[in-house]
Amino acid sequence: MDKAIPDAQIRRAWLDLSMTSAEAARSVGLSRTGLWARAKKLTLPARPEGRREVIPREILAPLWAANVCVADIAALYHCPDVSVSQSARRYGLPKRPKGKRHLISLDDYRQQLLGQIMARDAAEEALARIPFRMGIAAE
Repeated sequence: MDKAIPDAQIRRAWLDLSMTSAEAARSVGLSRTGLWARAKKLTLPARPEGRREVIPREILAPLWAANVCVADIAALYHCPDVSVSQSARRYGLPKRPKGKRHLISLDDYRQQLLGQIMARDAAEEALARIPFRMGIAAE
Protein backbone atom coordinates (compact mmCIF):
# COMPACT_ATOMS: atom_id res chain seq x y z
CA MET A 1 0.00 0.00 0.00
CA ASP A 2 1.22 3.47 -0.87
CA LYS A 3 1.08 5.53 2.33
CA ALA A 4 2.30 8.64 0.44
CA ILE A 5 -1.19 9.24 -0.99
CA PRO A 6 -3.17 11.25 1.56
CA ASP A 7 -6.35 9.73 2.96
CA ALA A 8 -8.33 12.80 1.86
CA GLN A 9 -7.30 12.22 -1.75
CA ILE A 10 -8.31 8.54 -1.52
CA ARG A 11 -11.64 9.52 0.05
CA ARG A 12 -12.32 12.14 -2.64
CA ALA A 13 -11.57 9.72 -5.51
CA TRP A 14 -13.52 6.83 -3.96
CA LEU A 15 -16.64 8.91 -3.30
CA ASP A 16 -16.66 10.59 -6.72
CA LEU A 17 -19.30 8.49 -8.47
CA SER A 18 -18.90 10.36 -11.75
CA MET A 19 -15.77 8.21 -12.27
CA THR A 20 -15.54 4.45 -12.62
CA SER A 21 -13.46 2.58 -10.05
CA ALA A 22 -10.66 2.26 -12.60
CA GLU A 23 -10.73 6.00 -13.36
CA ALA A 24 -10.76 6.85 -9.66
CA ALA A 25 -7.80 4.54 -9.07
CA ARG A 26 -5.85 6.09 -11.97
CA SER A 27 -6.55 9.57 -10.63
CA VAL A 28 -4.66 8.76 -7.42
CA GLY A 29 -2.03 6.52 -9.00
CA LEU A 30 -3.25 3.17 -7.68
CA SER A 31 -4.68 -0.01 -9.13
CA ARG A 32 -8.39 -0.69 -8.68
CA THR A 33 -7.69 -3.25 -5.98
CA GLY A 34 -5.21 -0.89 -4.32
CA LEU A 35 -7.82 1.85 -4.17
CA TRP A 36 -10.41 -0.65 -2.89
CA ALA A 37 -8.03 -1.78 -0.10
CA ARG A 38 -7.32 1.79 0.99
CA ALA A 39 -11.06 2.65 0.93
CA LYS A 40 -11.82 -0.44 3.00
CA LYS A 41 -9.13 0.51 5.51
CA LEU A 42 -10.72 3.98 5.77
CA THR A 43 -14.13 2.26 6.25
CA LEU A 44 -15.61 4.11 3.26
CA PRO A 45 -18.97 2.86 1.96
CA ALA A 46 -19.03 0.43 -0.95
CA ARG A 47 -19.37 1.91 -4.42
CA PRO A 48 -22.55 1.06 -6.37
CA GLU A 49 -22.27 -2.12 -8.40
CA GLY A 50 -23.10 -2.49 -12.05
CA ARG A 51 -22.12 -0.74 -15.21
CA ARG A 52 -22.18 3.00 -15.59
CA GLU A 53 -24.26 4.13 -18.52
CA VAL A 54 -21.77 5.20 -21.19
CA ILE A 55 -24.25 6.54 -23.73
CA PRO A 56 -27.82 7.39 -22.67
CA ARG A 57 -30.49 5.35 -24.49
CA GLU A 58 -32.38 8.46 -25.64
CA ILE A 59 -29.25 9.61 -27.48
CA LEU A 60 -28.01 6.26 -28.78
CA ALA A 61 -31.36 4.98 -30.13
CA PRO A 62 -31.81 7.62 -32.88
CA LEU A 63 -28.13 7.45 -33.86
CA TRP A 64 -28.35 3.65 -34.06
CA ALA A 65 -31.59 3.75 -36.08
CA ALA A 66 -30.06 6.22 -38.54
CA ASN A 67 -27.09 3.82 -39.11
CA VAL A 68 -24.50 6.28 -37.83
CA CYS A 69 -21.06 4.66 -37.88
CA VAL A 70 -20.17 3.01 -34.55
CA ALA A 71 -16.69 4.55 -34.63
CA ASP A 72 -18.19 8.05 -34.89
CA ILE A 73 -20.52 7.44 -31.93
CA ALA A 74 -17.62 6.02 -29.91
CA ALA A 75 -15.44 9.05 -30.72
CA LEU A 76 -18.27 11.38 -29.65
CA TYR A 77 -18.45 9.71 -26.21
CA HIS A 78 -14.72 8.97 -25.85
CA CYS A 79 -15.30 5.25 -25.44
CA PRO A 80 -14.26 2.09 -27.31
CA ASP A 81 -16.34 0.96 -30.31
CA VAL A 82 -17.37 -2.18 -28.46
CA SER A 83 -19.01 -0.07 -25.72
CA VAL A 84 -21.39 1.39 -28.31
CA SER A 85 -22.40 -2.05 -29.58
CA GLN A 86 -22.76 -3.43 -26.05
CA SER A 87 -24.92 -0.48 -25.04
CA ALA A 88 -27.15 -1.00 -28.08
CA ARG A 89 -27.56 -4.68 -27.19
CA ARG A 90 -28.22 -3.85 -23.51
CA TYR A 91 -30.92 -1.34 -24.55
CA GLY A 92 -32.56 -3.95 -26.81
CA LEU A 93 -31.91 -2.02 -30.03
CA PRO A 94 -32.19 -4.12 -33.20
CA LYS A 95 -29.08 -5.82 -34.54
CA ARG A 96 -27.48 -4.25 -37.55
CA PRO A 97 -27.36 -6.53 -40.58
CA LYS A 98 -24.08 -8.25 -41.38
CA GLY A 99 -22.28 -7.62 -44.64
CA LYS A 100 -22.45 -4.50 -46.74
CA ARG A 101 -24.76 -1.87 -45.34
CA HIS A 102 -25.23 1.84 -45.73
CA LEU A 103 -23.59 3.64 -42.79
CA ILE A 104 -23.51 7.39 -42.45
CA SER A 105 -21.07 9.62 -40.62
CA LEU A 106 -22.06 11.68 -37.62
CA ASP A 107 -21.65 14.82 -39.74
CA ASP A 108 -24.08 13.45 -42.35
CA TYR A 109 -26.57 12.67 -39.57
CA ARG A 110 -26.29 16.21 -38.24
CA GLN A 111 -26.86 17.57 -41.76
CA GLN A 112 -30.00 15.42 -42.09
CA LEU A 113 -31.34 16.73 -38.77
CA LEU A 114 -30.59 20.30 -39.76
CA GLY A 115 -32.38 19.78 -43.09
CA GLN A 116 -35.45 18.40 -41.31
CA ILE A 117 -35.51 21.35 -38.90
CA MET A 118 -35.14 23.84 -41.73
CA ALA A 119 -37.92 22.16 -43.75
CA ARG A 120 -40.26 22.18 -40.72
CA ASP A 121 -39.51 25.85 -40.03
CA ALA A 122 -40.09 26.77 -43.68
CA ALA A 123 -43.44 24.95 -43.70
CA GLU A 124 -44.54 26.72 -40.51
CA GLU A 125 -43.51 30.07 -41.97
CA ALA A 126 -45.41 29.37 -45.19
CA LEU A 127 -48.54 28.43 -43.24
CA ALA A 128 -48.26 31.65 -41.24
CA ARG A 129 -48.34 33.68 -44.49
CA ILE A 130 -51.63 32.17 -45.69
CA PRO A 131 -54.40 34.67 -44.99
CA PHE A 132 -57.22 33.30 -42.89
CA ARG A 133 -60.69 34.12 -44.20
CA MET A 134 -63.74 33.00 -42.33
CA GLY A 135 -66.75 31.74 -44.17
CA ILE A 136 -64.89 30.62 -47.31
CA ALA A 137 -65.05 26.88 -47.84
CA ALA A 138 -62.11 25.19 -49.51
CA GLU A 139 -63.07 23.55 -52.78
